[in-house]
Amino acid sequence: MKVFLWSMVQRALPLGENLQRRGITSDVSCPHCKATETSIHTFFLCPFAQKVWEKIPLHHTVHIAADDTIETILSKFRNTICLPPSGVSSPIFPWTCWTIWTTRNKLIFENLSSSPEEIVAKSITLAREWSTAQAKEPKQNTTFPGQTTRQGQEPPRYRPLPPDTITCKTDASWDKTTRRAELAWICSGSEGNTIQQGTELQESVASPLVAEALAVRSAIIAATSKEIKNLRVLSDSSTLIRAITTNRQEKEIFGIVFDISNRSFLSFNLSLSIIYLGLKICKPIA
Repeated sequence: MKVFLWSMVQRALPLGENLQRRGITSDVSCPHCKATETSIHTFFLCPFAQKVWEKIPLHHTVHIAADDTIETILSKFRNTICLPPSGVSSPIFPWTCWTIWTTRNKLIFENLSSSPEEIVAKSITLAREWSTAQAKEPKQNTTFPGQTTRQGQEPPRYRPLPPDTITCKTDASWDKTTRRAELAWICSGSEGNTIQQGTELQESVASPLVAEALAVRSAIIAATSKEIKNLRVLSDSSTLIRAITTNRQEKEIFGIVFDISNRSFLSFNLSLSIIYLGLKICKPIA
């Protein structure tokens, strides 16, 4: 949405006037009313857009002049709010502009039209969905046993886990010259008793990130042999954890992450967390 609003301000949207200015097309007509298609016209002055804004339940009417710019209009809408019972507590402006824009594109490229009422309903729905997504879950200030935090650093937080959850700490050390990595993991119960631990030496490892991913995979494979049902894996690699938990594409570990996810799904419930301060259970490779 920020990129969209930025494009509006920078006159970067592929509207008729902009496309003609760049020599791409000679047709500058608005698909709704056939007037010259500019940003101000498309989103505010077109009769179709005006009908949309008339139906948005704003606390007060915002008047748009022909000589206004997108920047001045943004300022006018900055403090506008929707009346109840719309359920929208955040500014409705960006969502309305976005829906007008997507409706315009569907009309041009798919010959699909929408009524002003449909655009208003869609805009309110998007605004409510966004507001709901910003609601933060209650935070738990739970520091992992035996872990201290640096001054000014927030301790890690963990969501509640089943009482029989096994915690597995993983780490890896990597030598740039030999491309060798030493992997290590240790699994412990809720009372801190060691259930399983192991190390492994891997050849031809491309990077430290790959080594950390291999350590997690080896730990999961080892835990599978113990028939563990609930496992929490801790790693000091935030990049690795994000790749696993958010499906973020990291090319060099894509295959390893896929294997980790697949094994976790087939074997047991898996919770992956980050030890923010780092956990070093591997000695450097000589």
